[in-house]
Amino acid sequence: MATSAGANERDGVPQLNKRQIDFVKAFRHNPARVSIVASRVGGRPVGITISSLTSVSVKPPLFAISYSKGDGQSGAVRNASHVTVNLLCQGSEDLARSFASSDGAKFKSERVSSRWSINELGLPVLKEATSVIVGRKTDSIEVADAMLVIYQAEEVENHSEEAEGVTATTALLYCDGKFAS
Repeated sequence: MATSAGANERDGVPQLNKRQIDFVKAFRHNPARVSIVASRVGGRPVGITISSLTSVSVKPPLFAISYSKGDGQSGAVRNASHVTVNLLCQGSEDLARSFASSDGAKFKSERVSSRWSINELGLPVLKEATSVIVGRKTDSIEVADAMLVIYQAEEVENHSEEAEGVTATTALLYCDGKFAS
C-alpha cells in the first residue's frame, strides 16, 4: 500500500482501511498449498515457507511465486537464479514452521539438519517433499509491496509415495492461520 508519510499510520506502522481488512479476511479463508522454496546463496542454503506458488504455463513449464520485498532469507531466495520448490504434505507441519521462522540457520537446526540433501545443481532438496521442482528465474515483476518472480521448471521430481517419513500424500494446506490437509 503506497501512502504518503504519516497518512494511515499509527506509531509508524501502516494501518489498513476497511477494504484492505476485508481483503485480508477473504484470503485468510482461502486454502493454499504449503511449499518450501530453497536455494544456495554465498555457498550456504537458504529457504522459506510459502503459500503463494502458482502454475503459469505448461508450454513452456512456468510457475510464479509472490515474495515480500523484504530482505533476509526471503530476499536471498527471491534474488537467486535457481530455486527448488519442495511441495509438502500432511505430516510436514514442523518443517513448514521451521522455514517460516526468521532464524537464519534453518538448515542447521536440529529439526531440519538430517532432512535435506543437495541435488546435482547444488540446491537444497527436502527429503519429505512429495514433489520437487527446480526452477530457473526468468522474470520478475514489482507489484505494490510484493515481487512476483517467474521461473521455468527445469526438472520435476514426483515421489509422493516414496517421500521419507511421510505416511500420507495429502497436500499440506494453510488456511485461517492453521495447517490443514
